[in-house]
Amino acid sequence: METFINKNSSLLNLKDFTVHTRETENKGTGVFASRNIPAGDAVLKMHGDIVDLEKVWDHAIFLQVADRQFLGPSGFADDYINHSCEPTGGIVQLNDELILKAVRDIEMGEEITFDYSTWMNNDYWTMECRCDSINCRKLILDFAYLDVKLQFKYINMDIVPGFVIKSLMNKN
Repeated sequence: METFINKNSSLLNLKDFTVHTRETENKGTGVFASRNIPAGDAVLKMHGDIVDLEKVWDHAIFLQVADRQFLGPSGFADDYINHSCEPTGGIVQLNDELILKAVRDIEMGEEITFDYSTWMNNDYWTMECRCDSINCRKLILDFAYLDVKLQFKYINMDIVPGFVIKSLMNKN
């Protein structure tokens, strides 16, 4: 579904409000559900230009999409999706688009998050985690460093891109 940004930087879809942005207590701006979103539903489309590694100035605002390529910031709500070690969403590739989908039912008002580690490869960066979930890992690292059970869970949810899986298989 096509999405638009309104004057308040909230993401809208053509039928109804899907998500909106607002400040969080300890993570800066976040993205929140404006309605109940069932598991499996598309939440929003990721936007931005693809750039090579050499043009990445801050890994925390770029999404790795290949071994040396990254999706840059877009100015849309997708720039504000925070990490969680217990995510509400996951990014999937559908044709040439990256879509954040709900990995479980998301309640209206709940923060939309994804596990940054699912799209991290090559040890380009790490980040202190502030998700405060019960299973918080305290540090955001590449997918290869996740517990094997969690790796399989995410792979079975289809939210780990092929370049990360291929790299993991080559390491083993």
